[in-house]
This record gives sequence, structure tokens and C-alpha cells, in this order.
Amino acid sequence: MEIGIKKQVYVAGVLVISAKIAGAKAAMQAAQEAANTEEKSSMGDKYETGRAMSQLAKDMNAQQMMAFQHELNQLQKYAALLPCKIIQPGALVQTTQGYFYIAAAIGSVTINNLKVMILSPETPLSKALLGKKKGDAYELNDKKLKVLLVE
Repeated sequence: MEIGIKKQVYVAGVLVISAKIAGAKAAMQAAQEAANTEEKSSMGDKYETGRAMSQLAKDMNAQQMMAFQHELNQLQKYAALLPCKIIQPGALVQTTQGYFYIAAAIGSVTINNLKVMILSPETPLSKALLGKKKGDAYELNDKKLKVLLVE
């Protein structure tokens, strides 16, 4: 693993989650604009129904935005870019299963053709890895796996 890959994974994670936050904000604004431009009609409740639907869409996007913001906060909380010897939140780990950065539920990023999963410390895989060090074995879904590198 090259020097600085951990920082690159962190930055990629911030970019991914920031884009999701921006998308949720834009969807909230679009829903608000739709509610504001809904015209009263002589068809009875059509106006109120349209406004209610727009409000529901805005609320749903607000909840998504809050969830994304929570993940960004988690990522930033574990942004200890110093090397780790024991797997803990903020560690970049190579196992026989692949590369993992334990920090927040963001998903996969690719850095220099290297696919890294950014995982929440609460996932079963993260829980199986926490406290392990280079060379340790672990078991997940009846598979015996090994920690190859911890940074």
C-alpha cells in the first residue's frame, strides 16, 4: 500500500458524501419550489394535495440529508490519518477479502485502481475486524480470513 492512500481514501469519502448532501439539498429546494408554484385550481383539493405531496418530498429529502450529514460527521470524527497498528475506527485495512476503511457507511471508492470499501464501525465485518492486527485471523460468514495490513 503506498504512502498517503489512507488520506486519499478519506478525501474520496468526503467528496462522495458531500455530493450526496448537495443532491439532497437540491431535491429539497426543488420540492419547495414545486410547493410554492402550485396553483389553486377550481378542481377542489388538487391544490392542497399537490402542496402536501411536495411537502412530503421535501421532508423525505431533509431526512436523507440529515443521514448523509451524520455519515460525514462520522467520517470526520475518525479522520485520524496517523497509521494504526490495531484495527479501530479510522484504520485502513487490507485483508484477504479486500481493502476497508473503517469510519462511516459510505460505500466503495477507487483510488489508483484500488477499490476500498468505506464501512461503518457498526457493520458485522468491522466488528469482526476491530481489535485485530496485522497477521491476525478472523472469521466472517463461516469463512476464515486474515488481516494482511493495518494503516
